[in-house]
Formats: sequence, C-alpha cells, structure tokens
Amino acid sequence: ICFVKTAVLFDIDSRIPNLALMKLSAFYKAQGWKVVLAKEIAYIKADRYLASAVFRAHRTMEKLSKLRAIYGGDIDIGGSAVDLSRRLPPEIETCFPDYSLYGHTGYALGFLTRGCPKRCSFCVVPVKEGRLKLQGASFSGFVPLRWKNVMLLDDNLLSFPDVIGLLDEMADCGYKVNFSQTLDISYLNESIYQALLRIDSRNARFTRKRIYFSLNSPGIIRQFETKKEMLKGFGKDRVSVVSMYGFNTSLSQDYNRWMMLRRLQLVPFFQEYWPIEAI
Repeated sequence: ICFVKTAVLFDIDSRIPNLALMKLSAFYKAQGWKVVLAKEIAYIKADRYLASAVFRAHRTMEKLSKLRAIYGGDIDIGGSAVDLSRRLPPEIETCFPDYSLYGHTGYALGFLTRGCPKRCSFCVVPVKEGRLKLQGASFSGFVPLRWKNVMLLDDNLLSFPDVIGLLDEMADCGYKVNFSQTLDISYLNESIYQALLRIDSRNARFTRKRIYFSLNSPGIIRQFETKKEMLKGFGKDRVSVVSMYGFNTSLSQDYNRWMMLRRLQLVPFFQEYWPIEAI
C-alpha cells in the first residue's frame, strides 16, 4: 500500500493569490504529495504544515497565534509579516507557480526584478529584498502559455538598467500588464516613455486601461510637473498616482499634492502609511 503524504498550506492574509504558497504547492505536488489550501484556522490532519503571512497587522498576528497554539513547533511560518530575511529554498523559488491551488485563471503574477536602489525610510524593501537584481527566467518563469493578463510585483521596475528590453518583451508578447507596485517617475525618460506607450497597462482587475506611478514624498512633485506632457500622453484618466500620507508630511503638503494632481488631471489615490514594527 502506498500512502500519499499531505501538505497543508495556510494563507493567512493574502489579498491576491499567494505566490510563495503556489510555488510550495508546485514543489510538493511534483514530489507526489497531496496539497491542501486552508484559509480558516483549524486543525487538519496532515504530514506537513506551512503558512505564509504578508501583512504585519493585528488581525494577522492573532491568526498566527491561533495557528501556533494548534500546531506548536510542527508548523513552518514564513512571509514578510514574520521574517523579512527568509527566502524560499532555490529549488522551490524556481518552481512554476501552481495557479490551480487557488483555482486562479484571471492573471499570472510574479517578479521580473527584485529589490530597489533607493532606501526610503518608510519601506521594507531595502531590508527584505536588498539591491536591485534580475529575478530570473523572465515571463516564462510564471506566465502560462496563452495567458495574456500579467500582474507584476516588482518593487522598482523602471530602475532596472535593461528595463526597455523587458518593456519591449511585454509589448511584443501582447500582454496586458498591471504594474501593481507602481512605477517610479524619477526614472521616466523619453526612451522609457515610448516603450511604456506600447504596453497595454491595466488596473488590478484588468477591466480598464490604467498606469500607476507613486508620489510618496513632496520632493517628487517637481518630477510630475516637468514630465506632465509624458503623463498626459498616456491618455485621459489613465494615469493613477498613489500617494502615501501619515508618514512625514503635513496636512498642507498633502493638500498641495492633491491640488497638483487635480491640476495635471491625474487620478489620485491616497494611501495611509502603516507603521512596520521591527521584525
């Protein structure tokens, strides 16, 4: 009699399919294991227990406490909420994501690059990802054949030295792309602008054309002013600007950013800063 081992994967707080869990699922299934996705905190009889937590929020911490109370040292918990330095082993990191874990067919998701050359004090990326680097196998590492919707998770894509090559690949493949972590306007130049114009950039639901930039510091306002013609060139109501508040700005500075975005006819999206406790 051949007994099939079972691995239970707990998705604690992901708002989109959890990439790490999909890679873990692919790895264990390739070893002949049965894989079960669990979102509710409860006891499940299995041979291995793994969990991923992304957001260091109170609700996430409560769920993790309940998991530890149930499984003790038998559960392996990773993710940005618990450890910024931990990585998947190379043999798992290179796995093609198992989208069937979530029954997900809406879009592919993954990284082309990891890290960022900047060290913004409000951001965990410098600690979590380090300096900018190429992730690996380009789109073939996470986009299934014939899928056209792609959500990119890159921290600062435009800062990559050969970003035009990546943008041209997106356009040539006919991908509809959601730049989920926004683009850095400080790297926007004429060459990159022309390459971005060729891309069908979309919102997170892939229902409308939308390209995202970030404006987290009042000092960047001038970049939007000097590059307003490029921003206008993306089309009316197609440029959304994500602006953080509550970190180191005053109400008057936040108001000035709002008025500038209105004047340039850009779509504002203000996001509250969430303090990140030391991990």
